[in-house]
Amino acid sequence: MKVKRISAFLLFILISSRLFCQLNYAKEADFKAFMQSKTLVVLDNQVLSSYNESIQVAVKTLWKITSFEFITHKEFEKQKNNRAYSFLILSDATLEQKGILMRYNILNLVLGGKAKNLNEMTDLGSVPLSCAGEDENNYLYKTGGIIRFMQYFVNYNLSHPNTDFIKMIKRLDGNIAGKELWLLQHEMDADVNSIDKIKAYFKGNVKFVSMEEITTAIAEKTANVVFLHKIGNTIKGSLCWKVLFDAATGEPLYFDMNIIDKKHPDVFSSGDFSKLKTKK
Repeated sequence: MKVKRISAFLLFILISSRLFCQLNYAKEADFKAFMQSKTLVVLDNQVLSSYNESIQVAVKTLWKITSFEFITHKEFEKQKNNRAYSFLILSDATLEQKGILMRYNILNLVLGGKAKNLNEMTDLGSVPLSCAGEDENNYLYKTGGIIRFMQYFVNYNLSHPNTDFIKMIKRLDGNIAGKELWLLQHEMDADVNSIDKIKAYFKGNVKFVSMEEITTAIAEKTANVVFLHKIGNTIKGSLCWKVLFDAATGEPLYFDMNIIDKKHPDVFSSGDFSKLKTKK
């Protein structure tokens, strides 16, 4: 696994820009070049990991934006400087804030070109999958959703040039009117872990489902389904990231984060529900 180190910023908008994107962020011309590239999907070296199976299924099913091929890390090293190729590759990112060291599994979408390492490659929209060391079963079921978001992000940049993740966050208003929020019950805070409790904070449609149901909704482009992509752990002072994605389109509809402590655990909270809108 390639490793890149990311500096921390106190403001969440700056932290998210460092975590969700690399330092060399793509410009309009890079996105256009990407559309002409062939995407090489780099398989992981870890024999016991389920990542390879997950990424192959997701790409074969959902990747529509460019032609693609699966390659090894060794082949990546040979081809990474070739601008005719783009790459989907898993990396390990480190974020440090106030002495708290956080490591994440990042799925990178990058463009080939002159670069010494992955961190210098042109970033087309990289997304954290999970905290490092987390059980793969807790996040690989959403791989297809991340794949769909990446394509959404590229297309959005082609029609809205130079929209980095910071600008996209600023435009999100949490409006999920006409959609149904599909959630995992164990990711909810204690005061919103049932449909009846949620009604005190949110009047929209909510359904507790299984991981498998979310995977199916993403694969089948089930209309008007929104799912949660939550990243966090139990370490005090670390971060809990929460994004709501449209399962059929990959569009992000809500983003927030909190520093984890006794009052703000690693969960989707009543405060998050209160920020969501259900009127067009």
